[in-house]
Amino acid sequence: MVELELLRQELPDLQKFRDYLEGRQGEMVFETDKFKKEFGTVFAGFRDNWCAPVIDAVADKLIWEGIVLGADKDEQEANKDLSRRLWDIFRENDIDEQQGELFESALTQGRAYAIAWPDEDLPSGVRIDWNPADLVRVRYADDDPRRIIWGMKRWLAPSGEIYITEYTRDFIYKWVENTQPMSGNTLTGIDAQRPTIAPTFSKRRREVPGEEWPLPNPFGVVPIVEFNNKRGSELEDVIPLQDAVNHLMLQVLSASGFEGLKQRVFFTGVKEPTGGWSNKPGTVWQVKPDIDPDGKLVHGSAFEFSSADLNGLRGLVEMVLQHMALQTKTPVRMFFHSDRGGRGDAPSGESLLVEDQPLLDKVANRQKRFGNAGMRLARLVALMADGLPNDIPLGEMDWHDPRSRYRTALIEEGAIMVDKMGLPVRFVATQLGLSREEQDLLMLELDAQEEKKERERERELQARRQALETRDNSNNPDTPTDRE
Repeated sequence: MVELELLRQELPDLQKFRDYLEGRQGEMVFETDKFKKEFGTVFAGFRDNWCAPVIDAVADKLIWEGIVLGADKDEQEANKDLSRRLWDIFRENDIDEQQGELFESALTQGRAYAIAWPDEDLPSGVRIDWNPADLVRVRYADDDPRRIIWGMKRWLAPSGEIYITEYTRDFIYKWVENTQPMSGNTLTGIDAQRPTIAPTFSKRRREVPGEEWPLPNPFGVVPIVEFNNKRGSELEDVIPLQDAVNHLMLQVLSASGFEGLKQRVFFTGVKEPTGGWSNKPGTVWQVKPDIDPDGKLVHGSAFEFSSADLNGLRGLVEMVLQHMALQTKTPVRMFFHSDRGGRGDAPSGESLLVEDQPLLDKVANRQKRFGNAGMRLARLVALMADGLPNDIPLGEMDWHDPRSRYRTALIEEGAIMVDKMGLPVRFVATQLGLSREEQDLLMLELDAQEEKKERERERELQARRQALETRDNSNNPDTPTDRE
C-alpha cells in the first residue's frame, strides 16, 4: 500500500513537528562532547520553547463564525436559512473547539483532515471529526489535484488494536492491523489515537455487527477534506533557530553559574589555614606566612576576578529570535518586549497595524486556503444531511476579522483626534486603515447622523419660533382674545 508506506516515512517528521510545538525538543543539537562531559545531565529537560508563539500567532486569528451562501447580498439574504442550518450542523459537532485544533495541526504538521459521515446519534445525522496528518493519508486524481479518489485512516482503538479504514468513492473497507494489541495508554482525546509503532503492512478484516463488508458509500465521494497549509509545516525553518536558542540559553546559564558573580582567589605561597580552605559564609581564615629558603616570611596575596558580561550572549539570543520573527512574519513583540523610542511607552493602534501587517497578510492567505477547504466540507455535510439540498450555492466561510483589535485601538485614537485636536470626523475616518467598503458604510452612517441632527435642529428652531410668537401675542393689547 503506497500511502501507508508514505505515512510510515513521514511519521518521524510529523512527530518532530508536534514535539517542538509542545516543547519536547529532544537532545541539544549544538552541544559539544566537552559540554556534555562537563555538565552531564545538569540541564536535562531544559527547553526555551519559541515554536508555540509562531503557530499561535496565526492559529489564534483563524476563527470561523458562520457560513455565507450566495454570490451577492441578495443571494446571501435568500440563502440565509440554508446557511444557518449548515452552520448549526457545524456547531453541533463542536466546531468552536475542533477548528482550533484543526488549524493548529495544519499549521504545525503541514496538513490536517476532516472526515464526515452519517451518525444517527446526532440530531443533524452527520458527524464531523478532525484528524492530524499522522493519522490520515489521501490520494488525488491524476487529472484533478483537487479531487480525492482514495483515503486512509490508521489509528489506535481503545481496545489497543490498530484499526485501518480505507475510503473510496464506492465502498469503505475496515481492517485490523496484525500486531500485538497495545496496552497502558493513559492519553486522552486525539493523542490517544496515535499509534506509537510503525505499520506492519499486514491486516485482516474488521467485521462490525450489523454492517456490510465492505460498507457501501452511497454518496459517490471520498468523505475526507484535506486542509493543506502553504509550504507545509510552519516549523520547518523554525526548528534550526529553536535549537540555536536552546544552545545559547544553556551557554548563558552555564556562564552565569561559573562567571556570573565575582570570584575571589588566594594565591598560595602560604600554609593551608587551620581547618582547611573553605568559602562557606562566616568562615574566617587564619593564614600563617610561609618561610622561603632564605628565611624570609612569604605572605599570600588575595585577588578578584570580575563577573562575566552576559550581554553579548543575550544579544545573540535576541538576534536569533528576530530572525525567527522575520522568517515567520511573527511580530517581534511576541518574542520579547523592547522599549519604543527609549521610553517603553505602549504602541499605538496605527503602529500595531503597521507592525502586524505581514502577519495579517499571512492570516489572509491561510483564510483563503482553509476557507476553500471549509466550503468543501460544507458541501460534503449537505450531501449527507437530511432535508438539505445536495448541491448548495457557491459561498464562503465567514471568518472573524483579525483586524478588529487594531481597529478598536485606531478608533479610540480617532476619537481623541476629533475631540481634543478638533480634526474633521470625515478626515479622521479616512486615516483609520478601514477598507473602502467599510469607509463607505461609515460615511453613510455619518450622513445619516448629520441628517438626524439637522432635523433635530430644525425642530428646535421651530419650537423656539412658536414660543416667541406666543409670547409676543400675549404682550400685545390689540390682539383679539377668544370670548365665550
